[in-house]
Amino acid sequence: MIVRSLPRSLAIAVLLGVSGWSTIGSPDSRDDVAVEKAVAPSYPELLAAAGVEGTISVRVVLSPSGDVISAEGDGRNTALRESAERSARLWHFSACTSGASRSANLVFVFKRLPPNAPKEDRLPVFYPPFRIQVASDGSGVSQTPSEDPHLP
Repeated sequence: MIVRSLPRSLAIAVLLGVSGWSTIGSPDSRDDVAVEKAVAPSYPELLAAAGVEGTISVRVVLSPSGDVISAEGDGRNTALRESAERSARLWHFSACTSGASRSANLVFVFKRLPPNAPKEDRLPVFYPPFRIQVASDGSGVSQTPSEDPHLP
């Protein structure tokens, strides 16, 4: 299912809470990792305008309470990687009943749109379990700014 009509964090929260996208983990895992809050990254407009796009994988280590302890991304483009890592640090996951720390691999896709693409194509899209796509045509009118006041 693709969500395009609700504000980014509300759409993701609704999908996660209502649709039952709950647990992902290894088959022998006692404490599966479930996303409770996902935050889309900002697409640096200068990179979008220059046609730079890419996919960044971010490995997150989680505390027993589900907070992200660390986020380390891969990818050659430093600005995209840093944006994905900042976003990943704001995600929240289900608590671990055994008290163990866990990890997950998040995927952030930065997609360049053609000029004058429809506004709804610029909205972030969450693909369960751990993938978010953000898109921009480089015009400076991409997704809404993050709702977290601590992000630049």
